[in-house]
Amino acid sequence: MTDNCGYWDSTYVVTTTQGTGCSFYEFVATATTTAWDPTGNQSVSSKDVSVYLDQTQWPYVPPTWDINFWENWQDPANTGGMAVASNPAPGVTVDVTFVDSTNQNPDTTQCDHNEFGVWRKFWGVTQPCQDSSFVVQYIGVHDTIPSIWTGFPVNPLYVPYPQSIHPDNTGYPSGEDTITGMPATSTWVDSITNQTSTQVDIDRYWTLWDQCMTPTDDSIQVIYQEVMPGTPEQPKKQPIVVYPNPTQNLVHVKFNDIKARPEKIQISNLLGKTLEEIMVDPVEEVEYNASHLPDGMYIMSIGNKKRKFIKN
Repeated sequence: MTDNCGYWDSTYVVTTTQGTGCSFYEFVATATTTAWDPTGNQSVSSKDVSVYLDQTQWPYVPPTWDINFWENWQDPANTGGMAVASNPAPGVTVDVTFVDSTNQNPDTTQCDHNEFGVWRKFWGVTQPCQDSSFVVQYIGVHDTIPSIWTGFPVNPLYVPYPQSIHPDNTGYPSGEDTITGMPATSTWVDSITNQTSTQVDIDRYWTLWDQCMTPTDDSIQVIYQEVMPGTPEQPKKQPIVVYPNPTQNLVHVKFNDIKARPEKIQISNLLGKTLEEIMVDPVEEVEYNASHLPDGMYIMSIGNKKRKFIKN
């Protein structure tokens, strides 16, 4: 049988210089064609092709990650771990390093010093071939710890007529941003709980705001305002009073109405998860030690009533 060129037979052979190590994925392949015509004459032609196989591969790349500012975001162990790189060549290892770039504001008094993005570039470099490639992980850094209360106005407070109940007269709370150490700002909302011809009872809900405008949960200041001259009414006693609020360790629950005293008090977090229950003795006041709780806001379920308190 002949081909179109009149040759009776031919062979096609590919040889390579592929070896181990670096030459495993960078080598030359030579394709050689040998043909014979009917008289036995031979013709040989060859062609060299440079071959570059895939080199550094990434079996694991950490996913997009969110982390609190104070949790050491610079350490990959806290943000999903190091990327892992490998190489198919026998005996060739890959060293992995990383470089971070961020849009963090260096000014510690600014919000974007604590709220910013990190682009972590993992470099994989083969040894000894020095081939390199990279992958990028995005990390969101957040200031999720709200401010702490460092001071609170008189609570409860009786304001005689005609004094103003504006905080300029009754007092402001004070607080501190837990990360920057800068003073926190405060806002308030008033809610009337009872009203007579001579007195208005007000719950003032205070909220602190840190440098990134992250709010604390509110704390309540009770205000009794005299609204006309005359013999002022004494502040109305609430059936259940929780104080001091905020507190560092001890929380007192006073039962001004003995009928409001339950058999037990349930402590839960803001998600509604029950943390513990304490039994109530037949006394007018119960003391609860909250020193073992992390700082934050908690809910006391006292019978059919709920009271919030802040531990800081």
